[in-house]
Amino acid sequence: MIDEKYATYLAGREWAVLKEQVKKRSRGRCERCCLNEGSAVHHKTYIRKYCELIEDLQHVCTPCHEFLSGKSDKDPCDAVFNSVLGVQRLFRNDKYANHVFGAQIKCPICGGENVHVGSKEAIKEDNAWEHRGNMLAIPCYCECSCNFYLCLGFYKGYSWMFIQKSDVQVDA
Repeated sequence: MIDEKYATYLAGREWAVLKEQVKKRSRGRCERCCLNEGSAVHHKTYIRKYCELIEDLQHVCTPCHEFLSGKSDKDPCDAVFNSVLGVQRLFRNDKYANHVFGAQIKCPICGGENVHVGSKEAIKEDNAWEHRGNMLAIPCYCECSCNFYLCLGFYKGYSWMFIQKSDVQVDA
């Protein structure tokens, strides 16, 4: 049950502005699982109740909010941690680098956010990834015409995902 003072605070302008800042930071995605659209602003802590910092809050989807609020035993992040795409976090070069899934791949040259995959015919399979094993290199480019490869490297049962700059023009 929410007390009257807190209900008034949540209906006020100050809370509305703070919620909008959190939603803007998240770009509309759940900041916990990164799988779904965010639907609620959740307190990570109530230590600064009524004077929260933006870092005290996170934009979460309904399944994550239900889990965090104790209304569900199913953690949406369980599927994320088991997903091979969780390795995308390596490419997030901003303050949200601790996200496990759904992080945006940015151009390593100019930092541009609009990255595209080049021609499928240009995908390289190389058996000599710096003498470490097999590598799959996917050609990518950004809207500033920077070229690079999104690479998957495999060696002795381990796998890595990394970016390799390219001097060669990537065909769209």
